[in-house]
Amino acid sequence: MLHSALLMSRLQDRDRSVESTEVAVLVQRTLAGDATAFEQLMIRYERRIFTLAMKLLGSTDDAQDAAQEVFLRVFKYIHRFDIHKPIQPWLMQMTVNVCRNIGRNRQRRWDTFPATVDSEIAIANECRDVQKNNNGRCYGELWTACPRRRGSP
Repeated sequence: MLHSALLMSRLQDRDRSVESTEVAVLVQRTLAGDATAFEQLMIRYERRIFTLAMKLLGSTDDAQDAAQEVFLRVFKYIHRFDIHKPIQPWLMQMTVNVCRNIGRNRQRRWDTFPATVDSEIAIANECRDVQKNNNGRCYGELWTACPRRRGSP
């Protein structure tokens, strides 16, 4: 049993070594200007990056934006990558950083506009209720009939 565990460990190390070599070659080709090499890197890691972003952000749209931003940063900073190290931790840390930035920006937007958004939603709901109750009136009459527009609290 111990022998089979050691054999499996050696096979996994060999697989990692082959993958590391392939990634190093792709990085070197990307640095030399080969767009298909960068595309192969993207294809190899896009699912992992998207999955992590989805877990961190909880939104498909935000996760797609994050994945796109990660690959833009990879392209911009790939010259800083040490090809003797595995690329996945570098990509995952970059993904976490991008997701933090998106989360901060989302929070700033919410902190900046919550009262405005809430009050506009409340006004729209009140005006919709007035419109439902006054089906025969024209738009101008409905607007003046809206409680918030008449000066009601």
